[in-house]
Amino acid sequence: MGMSLWDYEALFEEVRPTQSVVAEASIWYLYSEVAVVRILNYNPDAKFVVCLRNPMEMAPSLHMQRYYSGYEMEPDFNLAWQLNSVREAGSLTKVYGIDPEMGDPSHMSYRKVCMLGRQVEQLLSRIDRDRVFFMFLDDMQSDPSALWHDLQIFLGVTQYGNIDMSAQNPATTHRNATISRFLNKLGSMKRFVGVKRNTGIFRNIHRWNTSKVESYHISDLTFESMYKCFEADVRNLFSLTNRKECWRPFGNNNANTWR
Repeated sequence: MGMSLWDYEALFEEVRPTQSVVAEASIWYLYSEVAVVRILNYNPDAKFVVCLRNPMEMAPSLHMQRYYSGYEMEPDFNLAWQLNSVREAGSLTKVYGIDPEMGDPSHMSYRKVCMLGRQVEQLLSRIDRDRVFFMFLDDMQSDPSALWHDLQIFLGVTQYGNIDMSAQNPATTHRNATISRFLNKLGSMKRFVGVKRNTGIFRNIHRWNTSKVESYHISDLTFESMYKCFEADVRNLFSLTNRKECWRPFGNNNANTWR
């Protein structure tokens, strides 16, 4: 179910005239083929902040998030990666329904979703480069203060001090997929009927059903497939964003790099 313009504007009802910058975020705006156009139609002076991550790390992390949310039914990323083509063709193979925020099965293709170079190219074909600020996760981890300083300059504000850029929402999974899907379905039903009261019972069940993921198992075959898939796209991304440094596919664990 899409959000109406009235509902969207209601998100900003507490904004005051003295506030010079008003922002909101969605992880799917960059991927969408229509979001940027609609944003510019609504606000022709809008600026864009784009957060970018190594696709070799983004893909398995996204898989785990989608599995945790209940939409991905294949717990093994290596097997889920093999479903990219059929999902891009519209198949709901191993997909539990469709997230209203996503809209179609291609959002469950980790290959297509993580092609960031192609998405950035699409963005820059519609807006001038000087209205886009690119944030790389690597910079957020290595020098958050410098990144925050540059972002403030881009936004035209300088009165704020440092902010917390520590890791949020660490990778998690669930002990029981059926329980997770039931809780997600219940939450959707509550939002649909306007129920806001929470007794805490389901929160406790959710907490019990959640466990932290320490690492991802990527087979050599999947690794090579991912690397070949993303190599040209990453080079294009670096060119579009004037990025000089290279990404290692998995931190410092592999000698291959994109330059």
